[in-house]
Amino acid sequence: MPARLWAARIALSVAVCALACFIWGNSLASGPASSQVSGTVTQRVNDALQAVSPGASVTEHFVRKAAHFSEFALLGALAAAWVRAWGLRLARALGWALLAGMAVALADETLQLFSPGRSASPADVWLDFAGFCAGTALAAALMAAVRRLQRRS
Repeated sequence: MPARLWAARIALSVAVCALACFIWGNSLASGPASSQVSGTVTQRVNDALQAVSPGASVTEHFVRKAAHFSEFALLGALAAAWVRAWGLRLARALGWALLAGMAVALADETLQLFSPGRSASPADVWLDFAGFCAGTALAAALMAAVRRLQRRS
């Protein structure tokens, strides 16, 4: 087995675990600490929006939800790539991948129950899972497109 394949497998395994830990670490932050980070990001996004479209802005709520969706979309894409790197067919492993995504989302919201000033939301579990599914679908589509291009060559 080529060393490059093993390197990809290890790198993707580390990336998936590191991203899950990053997500869970954010959930363990206290409510005030989390709000401070979200407020800073919201301000930076609004500053950038003002430069492009004066009067445009986003709310902190939107930024928080977009962050949930985005980090889980990245996790879904990494999970799809991880499945392929280990030689599994995504269609066959999809159920397990989706189950893992839902488990990470449930753990994420559950951890918030133990963080001061935070609460869990079933709607956030579904938002996280939707992000995971979107990332998985996007990665699967990109991998299929690459395979088609390789076959044509």
